[in-house]
Amino acid sequence: MLMSDDETKDESADDSAQQSEEQLTDTDQSTEQADEQLANADQAAEQSDETPANTDQSTVESEEQPSDSDQSVLAEAAGPDVPPASAGTHPGVRNGFLEFSRPLEGRVHWMYLDIKGLVTTGIGNLIDPVGLALKLPFVHRSDESPASEAEISQEWQRLKDDQSLAQKRYTACEGITELRLTDAAIDEIVLAKFDSNDRVLRQAFSNWNGWPADAQLGAHSIAWAGAGFPTGWKNFRAAAEARDWKTAATESHIDETGNPGIRQRNVANAQLFHNAELVERKDLDRATLFYPEMVQE
Repeated sequence: MLMSDDETKDESADDSAQQSEEQLTDTDQSTEQADEQLANADQAAEQSDETPANTDQSTVESEEQPSDSDQSVLAEAAGPDVPPASAGTHPGVRNGFLEFSRPLEGRVHWMYLDIKGLVTTGIGNLIDPVGLALKLPFVHRSDESPASEAEISQEWQRLKDDQSLAQKRYTACEGITELRLTDAAIDEIVLAKFDSNDRVLRQAFSNWNGWPADAQLGAHSIAWAGAGFPTGWKNFRAAAEARDWKTAATESHIDETGNPGIRQRNVANAQLFHNAELVERKDLDRATLFYPEMVQE
């Protein structure tokens, strides 16, 4: 989905948030430009990437992520002068992102439909429209030979045409699909989106480099699953700029209306910012990612 790949979908809210952000960031022209473009991406691509969790039926049926097309423009939104991806981000955040995402998103090697009927794959990576699917290195499950663009397009369209699959578990598509992504391909796709998200987050928050690793991972979690982030999250941004991690924990909450599967992510986000608050208060190592452990008082 940032980098998502199905996590809030009110385009007018994005518009108003964009206007307020222009006032908030008069002292940071580059941040304003990145936010405006990200907001436009939110309007152009409804953020509805649905992501299954292998261990949670409710997540399979209801967890949402931002659209993959939204994540795909993050690098462009960041602009050509932005430092390389992950510069200033603690290494443990990127290294731990896949493991962090697995229980929240699942890991699906084939195409399936989310509950909104959008074609998805990987770790909640929306591949709708079809052009996004054509960029991925799908292989045949029978012999792992590379799939052609025509074969990818044909399988994509066959699933898209059967909207009844949107009301079924992602496993319903396993037996009716021929094409697969390898584990290595999924890792590459997810981390590429992480890097795109990272560029935008570094522009959006002036003090990003000084955040504890848990706070940086928390922001990446919201970016992956929360629509309009960071543009439409004025309260969170104000708290983060003030390093008020208690308030950030509250403001990290993603709307669960109609999306009970997102609750697990909200719990994780709250813990991440709880950890960040204690890391700074107790003067612990900011570069250490403490999650999934809870930092004790």
